[in-house]
Amino acid sequence: MNTQTTERVKQYARSSTYEISCLTNMAKVAEEVGAKGVTIPQGTMFSIVDKSTDAGTKDVNRVKTIERSGQLVKLGFRPIPHMAARRYKDTEYLRGIVQALLDVGVDGFLLLAGDPRQPAGQFQAAMDMADTGLFDDARIKTIAFAGHPYGNPNTVA
Repeated sequence: MNTQTTERVKQYARSSTYEISCLTNMAKVAEEVGAKGVTIPQGTMFSIVDKSTDAGTKDVNRVKTIERSGQLVKLGFRPIPHMAARRYKDTEYLRGIVQALLDVGVDGFLLLAGDPRQPAGQFQAAMDMADTGLFDDARIKTIAFAGHPYGNPNTVA
């Protein structure tokens, strides 16, 4: 890479947010990009999806997401886990996952409906989760919502 391109990549890294899989080892990623002279600044947000593109990797119970979030916090980053409403069977199940994420230092969430055609339980949309009050915790600094304005193409029959 030439000097100008290298500087542009470094600037981009300093001003970006990122989306990663719950399977991404961020310690290794930070080391690899650091070896190339790119530093990801402390406090950078990492949105975490609950699956990767590999078959059988869906993190339904969010175990990997909780582990990855804890790793990101220890590295000085801000994990923002995706919370897909249609994946949670009920409020108590969701409460356990939210509490575990808060316990490892998560201070933000991205709420969305998710792509399962049929909900696993009582939640159909992101607002159904928001209405539970589980995200009304003083430790939470960021709540973001996402959706497809014309419907999720994965849920259309």
